[in-house]
Amino acid sequence: MPYSSHRSGFRKVYIGFGVVIFIALFNAVFAFFIMNQNKQRITRVINVINPYTQLLESFNLMVTESKMYSTNWVYLLRSIEDKKQLRILHDNRYPALKKELLSHMLLVDKKQDMDTLLFIFDRFEKLLEKEWEIMTTLLSYDDYQNPLKKFTSEDIVESEVLPRTDSIKTVLDRLIRVNRQESEVMRNGMIDSFNRLITSVIAISVGMLVMIILGMIFISKSITRPVLQMIDMVMQMGRGELPERKLKETKDVIGMMGSAVNRLSENFSKTTKFANEIEEGNLRAGFTPLGDKDILGQALIAMRESLRAYSEDMEQKVEERTREVMEKSNKLAKAYKDIRDSISYAKRIQDAMLGSHGSFIDMIRNGFIVFKPKDIVSGDFYWYFKTADGILIFATVDCTGHGVPGAFMHMIGNTFLNEIVIENGITSASKILNELRKGIIISLGQTGKTGEQKDGMDAALCVYNPFTNTLEYAGAFNPLWVIRENKNGENSEGKNIKVSGVSEDSRDIKRIFCTGDNGDSFELLEFKPDRMPLAYSENQKPFHSHWIQLKKGDTLYLFSDGYEDQFGGPNRKKFKVTRLREMLLQIHSKPMDAQKDILDKIIEEWKGSDEQTDDITVIGVRT
Repeated sequence: MPYSSHRSGFRKVYIGFGVVIFIALFNAVFAFFIMNQNKQRITRVINVINPYTQLLESFNLMVTESKMYSTNWVYLLRSIEDKKQLRILHDNRYPALKKELLSHMLLVDKKQDMDTLLFIFDRFEKLLEKEWEIMTTLLSYDDYQNPLKKFTSEDIVESEVLPRTDSIKTVLDRLIRVNRQESEVMRNGMIDSFNRLITSVIAISVGMLVMIILGMIFISKSITRPVLQMIDMVMQMGRGELPERKLKETKDVIGMMGSAVNRLSENFSKTTKFANEIEEGNLRAGFTPLGDKDILGQALIAMRESLRAYSEDMEQKVEERTREVMEKSNKLAKAYKDIRDSISYAKRIQDAMLGSHGSFIDMIRNGFIVFKPKDIVSGDFYWYFKTADGILIFATVDCTGHGVPGAFMHMIGNTFLNEIVIENGITSASKILNELRKGIIISLGQTGKTGEQKDGMDAALCVYNPFTNTLEYAGAFNPLWVIRENKNGENSEGKNIKVSGVSEDSRDIKRIFCTGDNGDSFELLEFKPDRMPLAYSENQKPFHSHWIQLKKGDTLYLFSDGYEDQFGGPNRKKFKVTRLREMLLQIHSKPMDAQKDILDKIIEEWKGSDEQTDDITVIGVRT
């Protein structure tokens, strides 16, 4: 059989590796398409729809203020401030708002909205004309004492201002509702896209794993095992032994090599038998010589040449097979690199969603973040936002799993937090967690049925008012620690921290009283979380908030369970929460950047050469 005809025996191997490469490329293209599509949706919601809706709501509020100020102008003689605000509304606020709304309409690019908005502007400007009549009629105290002017102004309020205001607000409410519905539709589209992406990645990963396993099994059965058997038979014949078994002959290169070995073994057996019979003197023994001359000599020479030919042929075939295996190995390496590159790209997306540590530190002024993903992408994430009123909202969130599955849960959680806080304006800690849990249950289709996936999140979330130095905290399995000093002198940074007492103010707060080297006393307040995940759970109830009046110099700590669950140390045990608490008590008085370096150094030394157990996130804030 020509060598080229045997190459067809490896067609299945080529097809298998081709399928693996195709799956990897398809996975990368599909993930890029979904990410790009959702990026466009997010950009439109954040940069176009939400600002436009907020301007409409501001306009709606301005209409209400206009009605209130004009009514107070008529009925409250001494409403000086309301009169001032009404003039500002006429002269400055309304023209500026109208200009901004018109500029946003060009970005929204909806003709029906433009027509409706122009209609509202026309109605509102006619309303302003009526208000102007009131403003020019009732100017002085004598004007209010004039029954005719007073009655005329009251009639304008009752017959013109109030009905026109209600009519304008009805149209504005409908326009606002339509734009909110569009934002909701785009949000649902993003959730559906994420769900499809998660499903496809899992399916593709399983498919690639199955293909690789099947390829390994095929190579083992078709190449490695037969080659080892051939080597064993050749070594037996080299020792002068006759192999008893036969190699299976197939229609491929390995089968051809097996056929050659079988024929070699048969000739060796015939030659040996004939030589024995010659030794015994049986010169009539039947034997087919391999040449025309001396029978024994030609047989030995033929054996030698056959073995030599076989050896050379085998070396050539092994070299060719080795080259083919190397080529396939290179293809596998390229496929692995493509998958890793895709995950690295996902990390860049995740880093962009998290935001920089510096931005968080600038926002809270004095704090740190220790963020150490277990894999390239993380199931832990931190989230922060500063409202227009200066309220700071920040959280640590621990998603089910780590790596790629955890990163997808991060994207879901981050999206919902942006929607709940930034879009819907919810700033209550417990309400944020309640809405986040509701979104996760709906997006993952959780119903509590047996066998259903239990994916979800643990979190600690704080809402901090720097003007009143008050904090609202709510948690799902993750607590909040506050270390408060009662100083007698300098900060206690000694190593001999002693616990002088423990008390439970309630089932929700635990106080640990400590003393330092120099006699300073301080306490650690542990605000306990609700023992519920951000997912479907039995006996589910609303999350509740802790309200805390902070003191200047209080140090807050939020963390996931990654730090305390890390294995290491001399006996390869968990770090544990008690050791973390003792360490924070030792270093809490140090500068926040120094605390971050210490936390990072200690966990690396504890881990040593062991693998990181889970994603690690610790946030520290000093008031």
